[in-house]
Amino acid sequence: RLGGSGSGRLGHGARREALEMPNVRTNRIEAFAAGMGIRKSRLKKYGYRPRYEITQEEAQEARAYLAPRNPERRYVVGVQPFAAETYRDWPHAAELTRQLAKHNVVLVFHHEPLAGFTGENVHQVDYPLRKSFAIAALCDLLVAPDSVFVHLAGALDIPVVAIYGPTGGQVITRHYPNATAVLPEETDFPCSPC
Repeated sequence: RLGGSGSGRLGHGARREALEMPNVRTNRIEAFAAGMGIRKSRLKKYGYRPRYEITQEEAQEARAYLAPRNPERRYVVGVQPFAAETYRDWPHAAELTRQLAKHNVVLVFHHEPLAGFTGENVHQVDYPLRKSFAIAALCDLLVAPDSVFVHLAGALDIPVVAIYGPTGGQVITRHYPNATAVLPEETDFPCSPC
C-alpha cells in the first residue's frame, strides 16, 4: 500500500529506532539488512542505497500515462501525502499540492482516491505499486513524509523533499544525495526524533 493506517505493530526498522531512542543512529536500510543477516561490511561494499529497476514496459506505460496530463511539458512534482504509519503523516499536504499546482503538474500518489487533492494540474495516481513507481520515476521532484517514496527517490536518483516529524530524517536520508530532509524546529517538536 502507498499510504493509509499502519497495522498498529512496529516493523523491524521502527523497533530498531525505538531501541536507540532518543539518538537514533541506524537508518532503516542498516536495520533491514541486519534483520536479513547482511553484515555491515557487505552493506558498505555494495552501498546503502536501495536498488529498484523499472522495466521498459513499465516506463513506456508511465510515459503514456503522463503525456496527456502534461501537454505543455511543465515541471512534474509527485506528492505522496501519507505514509503507511499515520504518525509520520504531514497535515499540510493538500495545501502544498494546491500551491504546487499553480505552476507545475502535480501527481498525488495514494492507494485510493483522496478528497481535497483535486484541481487544475492535479492528478491522482492510485495504481498498483509498480505502476505508480514507474510514473513517479518521471517526476522532476518528489515530496513525501518518511515513506516508501523517499526510498524510491534514493534508489532512482530523483530529487526528493522528505518531510519529517517524529523520525530522524538526517539519519534516514544520509545516503541519498538528492534528498533534502525537512526537519521540525526543536521548539515545535521537542521530542524529535521520538
